[in-house]
Amino acid sequence: MPTTRKNRLVSTDSIVFYDDDVENNITPFRESYPNIKSIIVTDKPPYNQILKGRSHFYYPSMFLKKYKNNTYAQEIVKQMKINEAAPISNICNQCSNNTNQGITMKEINRIIKWANHKTEQERTILFDWDNTISVCNGIYIPTQTSHDWYNNTDRILQQHKIAEEDVAKYCAGTLERFQALVKMFHAVRQNKIHCHILTNNGWGNMTKTKYPLIDLFFLKVVQAIDPWMSEADIIYGRTKGKVQTFKETKFLMTRYKALSKSNKSNKTKKNTKQTKQTKQTK
Repeated sequence: MPTTRKNRLVSTDSIVFYDDDVENNITPFRESYPNIKSIIVTDKPPYNQILKGRSHFYYPSMFLKKYKNNTYAQEIVKQMKINEAAPISNICNQCSNNTNQGITMKEINRIIKWANHKTEQERTILFDWDNTISVCNGIYIPTQTSHDWYNNTDRILQQHKIAEEDVAKYCAGTLERFQALVKMFHAVRQNKIHCHILTNNGWGNMTKTKYPLIDLFFLKVVQAIDPWMSEADIIYGRTKGKVQTFKETKFLMTRYKALSKSNKSNKTKKNTKQTKQTKQTK
C-alpha cells in the first residue's frame, strides 16, 4: 500500500483530508488527488457518549437530557414523536438521527500534535462535515412543514430560536468534544495551516438567495468551532450519479500541483543519491 494511503496522520504529511464515506468520497478523492493523504473516519459505532447504548433515533432527546439549555435540541425535540415507526413527516425519520464517532478525541489530539510540529513546508487540512467534524448526519431546522422550506426556516432564524453555537455543540456530541475541536482548530490556525471544510451538506452550498440568514447559517455554525473559517474556506461537493465530485478551487489545485512537483523532485533526488552510492560501492 502506498504511503499516501496509510490511514494515519504523520508529521511529514502536508495535505490531508478526513471523511467517513469511503465509497462516495474517499475513493474518488484518492483517484483525483493520489498524493493527498486521505484518512478514513470510522462510521461505527453510534455516538455512545450520548446514546448510552440506545438507537440513533434517540440522539436529540438524550442530548437534551444532558444539555437542557441547548436551543437546537429543544426545537428538534418539540417536533419529535417518540415512536421509531412514525411516518416520514416526523423530523426524526427525515434525518434518521444517524450518528457516529466522527474524528475521535485520539485523532483530534494527533491533529493538534501534527499542527504544532515545526516544519518549513506549507500545510493544508481538509475536513468533511457530517459524521466527521460533526457526529451527526445533517443539520435540520425543525419547521412545522417542509412546504416553502425557505420561508419557514428564515422565520425561525429571524426569531432567534436557535443559536448557531448550540447547533455546533449538538453536532460536536459533548461539551468535551466541542472544546477539543475548538482547541484543534486553534492549533491549526496558529500554525498557519490552510483549513477547509469539504461537504455535500446542503447548508454548505451557501448560494446567494433572498434569504441571507439561511445562506450564512452553516458558516456561523462552523465559526462557533473555528472563528477563522471564511466563506471561501467552505467547498461544497456535488453528487454526480453515484460518485461525489468536489468543486475544484484554484487554491487546492495550486497546492496539489506544488505537492506533486515536490514529490517528483524528492524522488529524483533520492534516486540520484542511490545511484551515486551504488557507483561508490563498486
